[in-house]
Amino acid sequence: MPRLRKLKIKNCEKLSSWPSGLEYCTSLQELHIQNCQNLRHLPVDALQNPVSLEKLYCTNLEAIPSLDNLTSLRELSIPRALQSCTSLNSLTISECHHLISLADVDVSRLQSLSSLYIYNCRKLKYLPTGLRSLTSLKWMGIGKFWEELDSFPAFELPSQIQVLGISGWPKLKSLPQEIQHLTTCLEIMIIDSFDSMEALPEWLGNLSSLIRLNIWGCKNLMYLPTVEVMQCLTKLETLEISGCPRLAERCAKESGPEWHKISHIRDVFVYELETSSDDSESLNYSSFS
Repeated sequence: MPRLRKLKIKNCEKLSSWPSGLEYCTSLQELHIQNCQNLRHLPVDALQNPVSLEKLYCTNLEAIPSLDNLTSLRELSIPRALQSCTSLNSLTISECHHLISLADVDVSRLQSLSSLYIYNCRKLKYLPTGLRSLTSLKWMGIGKFWEELDSFPAFELPSQIQVLGISGWPKLKSLPQEIQHLTTCLEIMIIDSFDSMEALPEWLGNLSSLIRLNIWGCKNLMYLPTVEVMQCLTKLETLEISGCPRLAERCAKESGPEWHKISHIRDVFVYELETSSDDSESLNYSSFS
């Protein structure tokens, strides 16, 4: 099928091996493999000939063959073998529930990468290296990893990040310390599902470029930083609190004990029930651009 340009394989639960012939699809531009729970490997020669491939989406894979020949690749959603994809603009690694580590993946060569999302990988313990070298990276979303971890996996953050979404799990009691160094460029931050966190850190005041702050689904969160710290966020225009019932009560307009800390912010939205959607969408913040 040399003229085939788009191929989608979805919801084939019994499919465990790749059908032969993909190597002859030399015009293939898009390949989607989704919700095929038993298809965890692609054959070694499967991706050697479709050099025109621009979009590759493969969930649930444990490993993939080399991508060295895919010089036209623009969008990639897979767990591994990323180093040679130097033209990538966007990278998503999600719902890879067998994936434990990305520590052997060095992304420092992905200098075209502007957005990176690594989330909802329920066994993941270790994140890629080389993140600090990504000088084009502006958007980043990470979280919802192995729930037995007591702290967030160590990771690097490029200083020029403008939009950051960070999503936790029930055991986490605090935000990753790495965030406090984003002092000059971070404009939008989303904090999601830190169920055991009771207070936001005082170093939040270091994020002097912050324009919008969203706090979602932090069920036991009660305390914002001090009023002095909140007033250090001189550019903060919008604060949204959603699905944080204890904090929502304390931020009740005029009457809540936390209200005086946020009364100076132009737009404050407080909802007791969570307004964000499911896991796959919670770190999708294109609407904030």
